[in-house]
Amino acid sequence: MLKSIGGDRIKEVPHKKELEKCKQRLTHNEIEKIKEELGVLLNEKYNHVDPEERIVTSSWIPGKTWEGTPYQVIYEKGAECNEGLAAGYFGLLLMETVIEREGEEWIFMKAESETVKGSYYFRNRS
Repeated sequence: MLKSIGGDRIKEVPHKKELEKCKQRLTHNEIEKIKEELGVLLNEKYNHVDPEERIVTSSWIPGKTWEGTPYQVIYEKGAECNEGLAAGYFGLLLMETVIEREGEEWIFMKAESETVKGSYYFRNRS
């Protein structure tokens, strides 16, 4: 489950039609690999000893180079080599992955910084 920082439940990604365009260009297996990789990352962040390391910043996950990662197909196929679109699609796939996680409550907030783009996610431990 995903909630906004204000407590409202988020049941589906915004820009769903745009995300579907990306997903139609990818195979089911490619999408599953992306979501599996994101799931591993979310588990690692949640279980981190340092509370400050438990925050997921969407724009920091893929890093500058996606080559050799499951995310490469987002750029090459999903976004047809458009960096801006790829970043947006990645963010939407991350959000969709968090929404689909059962038995967990995650909090979402958009970055409000000039230096940080993307969104923050952290798991509600209460």
